Amino acid sequence: MREAAKDDRWHAFDDLQSAIPGGTSLHPAVLRNMQRPYVNPWSDDFVAYFEETLVLLKRLYNTSGDVLVMTGPIRMAMDAVVCSLLEPGEKAAAVAVNGHWGELFTVMARAHGAVPLVLDEQWGTPIDPDVVRRQLDAVRDENVKALFVTHVETSTGIANPVEEIGEIARERGLLYVVDAAQTLGGAEVRTDDWGIDFCISGNHKCMSAPAGLSYVAIGERGWKAIEGRQVPIQAWYTNLLVWREVWMRRESGYFTFPVSLVFGLRAALDLMFDMGLPELYRRYEKVARAIRAAARAMGLELVAYDPSAPSSSASEQHFANTVTAIRHPAGIRHEDFARLMQAQYGLSIAGTYGPLAGRAFRVGPTGLLQIQPGFTMNLIGCMGMAFRQLGFHAEIERSLAAANEILATA
Repeated sequence: MREAAKDDRWHAFDDLQSAIPGGTSLHPAVLRNMQRPYVNPWSDDFVAYFEETLVLLKRLYNTSGDVLVMTGPIRMAMDAVVCSLLEPGEKAAAVAVNGHWGELFTVMARAHGAVPLVLDEQWGTPIDPDVVRRQLDAVRDENVKALFVTHVETSTGIANPVEEIGEIARERGLLYVVDAAQTLGGAEVRTDDWGIDFCISGNHKCMSAPAGLSYVAIGERGWKAIEGRQVPIQAWYTNLLVWREVWMRRESGYFTFPVSLVFGLRAALDLMFDMGLPELYRRYEKVARAIRAAARAMGLELVAYDPSAPSSSASEQHFANTVTAIRHPAGIRHEDFARLMQAQYGLSIAGTYGPLAGRAFRVGPTGLLQIQPGFTMNLIGCMGMAFRQLGFHAEIERSLAAANEILATA
């Protein structure tokens, strides 16, 4: 029988590096740990290993409450929180929206029969706590149960003031739900201090681990709200009470847990804590500033802005340090730029959504490999060369010098 011809088309994947804001390229230590033999997830040894991993996650979340690890992408955990908390027909959710992922909360709320009250802000602008306060005052009679907000709006590169917004939620006795998908592992998240009842994140962004695990930090008020529903949760796999029964209380064995993904997560956590969280966050902040400075020096505009800032750029506190959204120069098509970056330079970059679709692109830093100075300088140089090939005269030398001035500081 004739041997099948070898198909080399997909070997190009081996040469690609991810510069997108998740999923992130995996650290070699994460890959090595995932190659361990599969073990019984219900064995005493693995349960002990898993409990140790949860302790590290709780330290990262800065919480004394529970952290529930779920099998599925981050948006599955987001859906599970919405499904488990909101009841059909109730006007229960006030959603602060200033980008694509904030909008997704409203889509999920409607999918589960709830009626979201949308607190809109312009894309690329940080959510204003004073505006949230006024909008909530205007709907005091709507029996609002919870306030939802995205910590870092990945579609625009904006970091929202979740601590201040949490104070507003506590003032009004609202449950507070925060999407920290683009934050946990790359910037400080203080779940308990900020009064967060449900804090959502997962493996494949700043956590530098393989996609497929998501997690929710849940406080006592959150559990009580779910347990006190009038209508039973209309779901099984996205029912947080089922997950608590299986993977916290271990009273049932409904499904097989992905042990290899836990091995990868634990390796990433060990790397983070070995480095030290202050140093980890400092590296993110430095690389993010370097990318922003390089983009400006190259002649590009950032998506993020703040009308209250003295210039058209956002003030530093509103820039995310885990994702950077940059506008394309006039006449440059995103598909052409992204294709050239991948085909010629082996770098994957991301587009964006909604009113920004086709008009901007997004890069990290996201993950342990993207906060390396060498990776950053290579990304900036390749961006500049790709733009030049497409007809925009990028100031490459100036941009590299601007980035290096930041990266070279002690």
